[in-house]
Amino acid sequence: MSATIPARYRLEGVPPIGDYEYVQKYDPLPRCPESVYIPAAIRSVMEYLGQGLGCHKAGQPGSTGEGDLACGYAFLMGVSGAAFYTCWDVSWMEDCVSVIYMGHDFETTERRCYGALGYSYEWITPRPGVDEKPEWLALIVKWLSERHAPVLSYGVIGPPEPSIVTGWDEGGEVLTGWSHFQHSPVFASGVEFEPDGQFRKRNWMEGNLNLLLIGEKKPRPDARQVYRDSLEWALQVCRTARFFPEPDAPQWVAHKWNGLAALTAWGGSLLDDANFADAADGVGAASLRQHLDMHINIAATLAEERAMADVFLRQIAAREPAVAPELIQAGRLYREESDLAGAMQSTFGGVDTPEALRTFSDSGVRRALAGTLAELRAKEEQAVSLLEQALAKWN
Repeated sequence: MSATIPARYRLEGVPPIGDYEYVQKYDPLPRCPESVYIPAAIRSVMEYLGQGLGCHKAGQPGSTGEGDLACGYAFLMGVSGAAFYTCWDVSWMEDCVSVIYMGHDFETTERRCYGALGYSYEWITPRPGVDEKPEWLALIVKWLSERHAPVLSYGVIGPPEPSIVTGWDEGGEVLTGWSHFQHSPVFASGVEFEPDGQFRKRNWMEGNLNLLLIGEKKPRPDARQVYRDSLEWALQVCRTARFFPEPDAPQWVAHKWNGLAALTAWGGSLLDDANFADAADGVGAASLRQHLDMHINIAATLAEERAMADVFLRQIAAREPAVAPELIQAGRLYREESDLAGAMQSTFGGVDTPEALRTFSDSGVRRALAGTLAELRAKEEQAVSLLEQALAKWN
């Protein structure tokens, strides 16, 4: 293998993704937090490919708008539906934070993002009982060294979320790149690092579920149609209570509620004292910690998503003055939701402190959080109604 390809190759200048503290350390440009894995990875790749979506904080003009509206991440969050998404799992499975459950086929975010940008893409999936490594390495080599495009690898580090593969070393025995999970004590065992902060991953086929290869660039679809379609999809995201309603749905999706129904289910989970019984013993304390971790993660993600919804709606309003009043008012409501979600996250100041666990075990505190969720849900209802009004006026 190493005799047929260069020992080392890397695309230089691919923007990092990951925890905000590490992005700030390794990215020479100022950034906002980008914690929703798939849109963040696509934004980085598209920026590297020179697609000009823009980032006002980094001083990059782009096609998404002027001033603080120049935000490629907000655009991708909006067109995908992620900015309007909420998911809550009443069985307390933390993976409900992932946008892969936004839709029934697990690739809604990719399909909508790449489609809005005019790109095709191809999934490469493993075949049972087949040693895929030589073939997958050949594809990675081709895409990086011939097409000069990063490759997205789902599961190379952490859960099946995208990491950006930027290169290889040691003749392909090591892959380099960026991942949201490269510093996670849970997922990053054995991960090494390049001097510029990129991961170095050996045994990279272990856990690697899919590759995504970015295809040829085609003309972008009409922007007006993209924005209208995005608002129509946002309404589906908010109004669809369950994307997996089938009686025989697998357990890992059977308890997931979405949109407005997710906010109701979240509040119900906090009010159900049975979820917090026996918090003093070892098993109960571990369960309490997991519940608190999930609550904080979903609240933090929701705060970011709704802030991006506000920016995205203002991007549309700047292009569509006839519906601007409704969109700007809806955006303000989403921004208020963001503030409420951020307050629910910051109540605890972390997960692993005894004080945070004691606070979360207090039924009075949880009732107050459920009240905040009810307030947040009411704002979301108003915002959704305004989106419906905007679409009704759209010519």
